[in-house]
Amino acid sequence: MKKGLATLTIGILLLIAITSLFGNQISASGITWYVKTVDSTGNVGYYTSLAFDSEGNPAISYFDYAQANLKYVHWDGTRWRGMANVTPDIVDNTIGVGTYSSLAFDSSDYPAISYYDTASYNLKYAHWNGTSWITETVDSGGDVGAYSSLAFDWTGKPGISYYDATNVHLKYARWDGTTWVGMANLTPDTVDGTNSVGTYSSLAFDSTGEPSISYCYYNNVTDASLKYVRWDGTTWRGMANLTPDTVDNTAGVGRYTSLAFDALGYAGISYYDFENGRLKYAHWSGSSWDTEVVDTDGVGEFTSLAFDPAGYAGISYHDFENQDLKYAHWSGSIWIKEIIDSSGNVGSHTSLAFDNNGNASISYYDATNGYLKYATTDPTITTPPTASFSASPIEIASGEAVTFTDLSEEATSWQWDFGDGTTPLTWHTFDRPTDGKLSHTYTTVGAYTVSLTVSNPAGSDTQTESITVYTPLKAVFSVPLEAVKGQVVTFTDSSSGEITSWTWDWGDGTTAEWTTRPPGGKFTHTYAREGIYTPSLTVTGPRGSDTTTKLIDVAPAPAWFHLWMIGAIVGGLIVIGGIVFFLIRRRLAA
Repeated sequence: MKKGLATLTIGILLLIAITSLFGNQISASGITWYVKTVDSTGNVGYYTSLAFDSEGNPAISYFDYAQANLKYVHWDGTRWRGMANVTPDIVDNTIGVGTYSSLAFDSSDYPAISYYDTASYNLKYAHWNGTSWITETVDSGGDVGAYSSLAFDWTGKPGISYYDATNVHLKYARWDGTTWVGMANLTPDTVDGTNSVGTYSSLAFDSTGEPSISYCYYNNVTDASLKYVRWDGTTWRGMANLTPDTVDNTAGVGRYTSLAFDALGYAGISYYDFENGRLKYAHWSGSSWDTEVVDTDGVGEFTSLAFDPAGYAGISYHDFENQDLKYAHWSGSIWIKEIIDSSGNVGSHTSLAFDNNGNASISYYDATNGYLKYATTDPTITTPPTASFSASPIEIASGEAVTFTDLSEEATSWQWDFGDGTTPLTWHTFDRPTDGKLSHTYTTVGAYTVSLTVSNPAGSDTQTESITVYTPLKAVFSVPLEAVKGQVVTFTDSSSGEITSWTWDWGDGTTAEWTTRPPGGKFTHTYAREGIYTPSLTVTGPRGSDTTTKLIDVAPAPAWFHLWMIGAIVGGLIVIGGIVFFLIRRRLAA
């Protein structure tokens, strides 16, 4: 059996790797998951609750931590929006409301939300009436309303389970068409009045239309247990007892409960084992509660349970050890576990639901970015991506690099074309750098058009940017290593780049500047004294300047040079004297 499980695990890991190579989405266990950011304004996504309307469109209620209010968003077939706005609705803008939200749709397909008012310590209820959100207080008798869970009965009336922190009891309220009452009382019921009960409640209606609730007895981290209660038409009781059932009393269990009924009408509960850091599952067999460990090693907070159309259980939960969103699904013989999102600290405040086609979907909180996120196996729940990137710098010298930063939204694959004939670079979700940055070096002068094409199952988009690559500014010249004092020395410029001025420092205390390069790049200078000089050339252009320096040894003129100069001068004087004598005689003769 152990060998079979090991083989299955290796097969799953290989499938993950292979699917990742050829797909654009996070994949595991033969299932492709599409991960989306739903709301990124401020710090949003606490206490998410996911439900589908009758058309199979998902909706999410959640808490905006930055603004301390309740929000709602749904998929309209094209984008995520509110009921009253093209952006997510602020359902209740009273400061301090919206924690412990629970969402469900009524028989008219209108959304309703139960939630806790942390400012007034009340249980509240919001309902869309077709034109606006109507909010009301359900219970204000003390500190009540945390850990709320909402569901509609067969008659289309809402029921809510919640925690009474004042009395540390579990309570239940239902709408009778006129006011909020209990099942046994004209006011909300105290379902379990024993001490330290009622946290982490989860409500569902059984096959007879009666409410059932899973919840936690919690005295301290080790003195805790999982409990269950149901209304039998007359009283609140357990499945196995006339009083609420203790489903699992192993030390430290029972937090983050989630209740659902399978196709046979039997209750299932996912929950967290704090003492051992495990995800557990309890199921009513028809005669007793069976419990089992689903996953281990630092997992199991924020569980959410739902049954798929085939009657198999699925559980979303947080891996707090690795800060990942995980999902476990019963195959009929084993629990198949997979990581859905591992991009930072993600996966708390999960809510799981299946649509009409059996697609699994999970709403959850991204603590790294403060986002509300959504993962689904339905490829149609996605908006077309928007391509966007920055480039710096956009003008470079050949041999230098440009840094590109991806700023695209809703993308699951990226293809970069740098415009210079090099092979395009492709990213997928699993290998995109976390900062979205890359660099590319251009080696040839020219103008290039860089394009980024992003895509997802809903479409693709492209953005372009122009990059100019110029010849780098480089000062270069040649000069003889030796020269003679008084002789004209030729300096030959062979600098490259766009140059607007040439500035020479001859090294002897004199300088010169040209704005026009002479033919052949030949500049001249005469040194009046012997010595070793370090002439330098600075070339300047629109993109900067560059300087280079050389050495030249200027020697004194040799003796023959002096004799030659004297001879030249004497000879010149003789010639001039002869010309003058000739001219005088000619004038006298006239």
